[in-house]
Amino acid sequence: MTGVPAATDPPRALRAGPALLWLAALAVLGVLIFAPGLDIPYYSDDFYFVLADPHLPWHERFTRRNEGADWYRPVEAIVLGMIQGRAGTDPRPLHATVLGIHVLLAWMVWLATVRLGGRPPAAEVASVWFLAWQANAMAVLSNDTLSQVLSTVLGCAATLMLWVALDGSAGRGPRRLPVLLAIVAFAAALFTKESGIGFLLVLSFLLVFRPPPARGVGGRVLVALALVAVIALYFGMRAATAGAAMPMVGEGRYQFRLGANLAVNAAKLAFAMLLPTSTVTVFDALQARRWLPLALTAVATAALLALVVAGVWRWRRGRTALALLLMGALALSPTLLLNHVSELYAYSATPFVAVIVGAAFAALLGSRSSAAGRVTLIAVLGGMLLAQVSAVRQKAALMEANGRRAEVLVARLEPYVRGLPPGATLWLVLPPRSPSAYSVFHLDGFELVRGAELHLVQRFGRPDAKVRQVREPGPSVAMRGPDDVTLRLEGDALVP
Repeated sequence: MTGVPAATDPPRALRAGPALLWLAALAVLGVLIFAPGLDIPYYSDDFYFVLADPHLPWHERFTRRNEGADWYRPVEAIVLGMIQGRAGTDPRPLHATVLGIHVLLAWMVWLATVRLGGRPPAAEVASVWFLAWQANAMAVLSNDTLSQVLSTVLGCAATLMLWVALDGSAGRGPRRLPVLLAIVAFAAALFTKESGIGFLLVLSFLLVFRPPPARGVGGRVLVALALVAVIALYFGMRAATAGAAMPMVGEGRYQFRLGANLAVNAAKLAFAMLLPTSTVTVFDALQARRWLPLALTAVATAALLALVVAGVWRWRRGRTALALLLMGALALSPTLLLNHVSELYAYSATPFVAVIVGAAFAALLGSRSSAAGRVTLIAVLGGMLLAQVSAVRQKAALMEANGRRAEVLVARLEPYVRGLPPGATLWLVLPPRSPSAYSVFHLDGFELVRGAELHLVQRFGRPDAKVRQVREPGPSVAMRGPDDVTLRLEGDALVP
């Protein structure tokens, strides 16, 4: 497959000065775009990631599952421990860390585009598009998505390192240091989040097709064996960790199935990436059956897709674009098997797609169109980027409001948790699922503290008690103990 990126001499833009200057520019842009979301409080699933003991020695994280759930993500737990051990549940250091990783990944998109031979406009558009992309907002703004962002940046680092290692290696084995760094980065990605296994497919794709090997095949086989060893080590340690869930086929939310869910999930995630406006705006319009905004959104989406396709055509590197698209799909592939996906998972693929977007717009700008045509295209691109930023700001405002409401709700639950009889359970009754509920943006009632059951009893000094959530009509007689307490949230009132 000759479209896989070919070896090139490092362009002038990759020199330290210009590269670091662009990294600084991306950092400033990142703060400006995401500033409204840098203090979003914990709410809903975020509470699963409040560590019971943030001071646990780092090496012990590799033999323990997440305290609030069954996930095995030791690298994420190590980073969370470093943050929460100093700042507790103050969300600002965590948000700053995640934003920093996001900026770093945007810079890596810039580096990859330049190495592909893209001129500065292509690299700059690609990195800024990735940075401001509304499809990435949930990953960057949430308190429970460190694993997604960190695993993706590590997986992309492994991809870049292996790409460098294979450059010019058609007549010899891959370079050793970049290969070693690629293997270490892949291992870190996998131990950060299980979906990092998708980057095994990306790296395997590079080993086979980049560039087509003439000699030095033995070196590639050794690299492949090393990657398999990392997989074996990961699943061995995960299986040996008490309580850590293993991948299972079933009907549960985070279980796997091979069927129509593959096409449905792929369509959902592609839709989230293609939208030139907020996914929340589109969801709200669908719920309210506001057909005119939906029609305008469809036209804008079709226009964006047409511009990218036309740009790829003018780029004259269709096979390279196809290879990037395939690598994005491979990185994303483990999540397509799930019974349920959210736009969060698109983050694994967006770095690859952003390179295509940047190259496409740069090709259109560099074509033989008139000056008026180029000015029009720049205006369209600027308008689309502003729409992405506006969508990010909208999502940040919704998540901020949810976090503030959760803070109030946790404070109001304190006397009920502290006042429970020894060994009793506090039952929080959830209302019937609302059709207007959407992801982490539209939540009601006790959904705001959905993941806080363990956090509440630890925070308020009642490790003997339990907090449980159940849908209406509430806990059955068989479920309730004699000293249990049941609460409903009716408007703003807690009703026993």
